[in-house]
Amino acid sequence: MFERQFYLVHENLSVNHLPNFKVISLNNWSLAIQEKNYYSTVKNNHLEVHIIGCFVHPDYKDIAPNKFAEIVLGGCENIDEINNALYKSCGRFLIIVIIEEKIVIRSDAVSLAQIHFDKINKVICTDIRLYEHLTNDRSVNLDANRFYLNTMPYRANGDGWIGEDTIYENLQKLLPNQALYLPDFSVSRYWPSSHKHDTNLANSLTEIADNLKNTLQAFQNLAPLSVAVTSGNDSRLALAVSLSLDKSCYYFIDQLPEMKSDDVDIVIGQQLCDIAGVEYHVHHIGSEDAVPLDFKNVYFKNTFFAKKERLAVSHYYSEHLKSYINICGVGEFGRSVYGNGIIPPSENYLCHKYHYTNSKFANAMAKRWLDKYKIEIGDFGYNPYSLFYIEQRLGNWGAVGNSESDIALEEVNPYASHYNIEKFLSLPREETTYINNRVFYALTAHFNDLFSALPVNPVYKLKKKIAKFVKATPLFPFVEYLIFAYKSKVIGRFD
Repeated sequence: MFERQFYLVHENLSVNHLPNFKVISLNNWSLAIQEKNYYSTVKNNHLEVHIIGCFVHPDYKDIAPNKFAEIVLGGCENIDEINNALYKSCGRFLIIVIIEEKIVIRSDAVSLAQIHFDKINKVICTDIRLYEHLTNDRSVNLDANRFYLNTMPYRANGDGWIGEDTIYENLQKLLPNQALYLPDFSVSRYWPSSHKHDTNLANSLTEIADNLKNTLQAFQNLAPLSVAVTSGNDSRLALAVSLSLDKSCYYFIDQLPEMKSDDVDIVIGQQLCDIAGVEYHVHHIGSEDAVPLDFKNVYFKNTFFAKKERLAVSHYYSEHLKSYINICGVGEFGRSVYGNGIIPPSENYLCHKYHYTNSKFANAMAKRWLDKYKIEIGDFGYNPYSLFYIEQRLGNWGAVGNSESDIALEEVNPYASHYNIEKFLSLPREETTYINNRVFYALTAHFNDLFSALPVNPVYKLKKKIAKFVKATPLFPFVEYLIFAYKSKVIGRFD
């Protein structure tokens, strides 16, 4: 239980430390790290660094994380130098930096390694389930709990949380690009730290492509890679990049119980592998009812938002892929999922994008985020819709997905580094559209132009074809806003 997790508790808190956790003393705190985690540490005359989790740096692809910590981070003198050194780093990790009496904690670019903190009880830990195990004195946050019970289940599956509040009164979630400072538990944004530098795909393509290749190569130097293949953009690009690596990968296509053999993900996934000339495996995922009880117990006790829909998949991975690092890319930094920023954002319109139109709790969380955005980086030139998507949707969706798979294998997102995100967010609007995306088309063709012959996520039913066509038109943002304006008037406030 609590695979690849960590916790940090103050010495005044009496805790019976969990088995299979390594305990390290940090000033007045006890750091406990589950044994399956990658762990790296280094200390010099200025600071002490602890990195928990799997990460690589594309410019240092031939050295292990612990050597990177020693060689690169060991030469840093302050937190800004640490952040700069990790700018290109990718993986699922968190970092703890001790400078004199201050401790700074932050996560990877999209918080795949989650961080929750309780200022009152002086507990920092990965998942809410672990927090429940460590603490007895908990009170429920009534507004958040109503949202959790009455709103979220009907508009999202377990990865649709919003904001930094949780169902417990004193427990907060650290959002992506935020750092936590001890001992006072203050939080501040550390990225982005400067204005956006506009560029275009022609000028950035080679740099992004080389960075992705070196990132995957660095992961492959740690362990064998498995790569899921579907009809989508992200897995197609991951497949294309992987063909240039030193060693072969394990390629697979998941066939879920509800999927037929002619499902578009299966058919196009097989065609892509055939074009690439690689061996692939179709995983016939069984029913969740067939999953052993002991695995079910660990799965649901490991992750608060664990979804039963992913149970059978995680179990299959635990049986067949546990020796691999799984490349499970979410590249939506390069696709303006929530729009290109033409319409000024409001808290309720951000909630509408998140399928929570008129939700009182979601509006409060979105307003808190938007107010801070305007104060901290509003003049930096970044699309607020894209940052909101990254820091809210991906900060929950990806993190929960990784937590669900923790008991099976190590899973990483090769697109999720601050370097890649900044490159993607600096491209013109017309290159980062969600439908007919130019960025991923060009990147995939850079590695294998034969893949371009196959459609991306094709739809065949007339209704879906019309919807896709409408969403691709320049007028769609205004049509969508009119739909929002109508819905916000008709739907009453709820939670």
